[in-house]
Amino acid sequence: MRRNRELINGATYYITCNINRFKSELIEEEIKELLFKTLEETKKRFEFDLNQFVVVDDHAHFIIKPDPKNKDKYSLSKIMQWLLGTFAVRYNKKTKQKGKVWYDRYKSEIIEVAEKVAKATKDVVNQVVKASYKLKSFIIRILDNLSRFGIKNPNEYRYCGIIHINNKNPLIKPIL
Repeated sequence: MRRNRELINGATYYITCNINRFKSELIEEEIKELLFKTLEETKKRFEFDLNQFVVVDDHAHFIIKPDPKNKDKYSLSKIMQWLLGTFAVRYNKKTKQKGKVWYDRYKSEIIEVAEKVAKATKDVVNQVVKASYKLKSFIIRILDNLSRFGIKNPNEYRYCGIIHINNKNPLIKPIL
């Protein structure tokens, strides 16, 4: 039985999306670019902050905060469904393939909760304490992922939020 996704209005989520069968389907520059362009379109279509991301050969990570003014409990799900679904259709069309692109469903963890929500329950406060560690460790995980795939300088890697923060790209809203 799969676990229900935890959704809290005003929360920031750490998301992992794996390619089906963990193949290196994202290895080619033009496929990474396709995912990046789809991410840009998703940002225009939905209200959310993209705080960080990285795309490597067989998976992608994102830190996303849906707009807390949006009262739709499922806005994170709608954002990710559009991003991953649209990319999958485009990917299959471009590569002339059929079938699943993404393995299972994306994984999400709450890594930060709005302060006013955190005051509401002790459980959420405990999550925030754990989350601050996760938030800091995300940058380390990005660097580890990049070095594992032979990318020496994240400041020169287009498919990582670090370069976009340094270039003041409005796509990314840094949280640190």
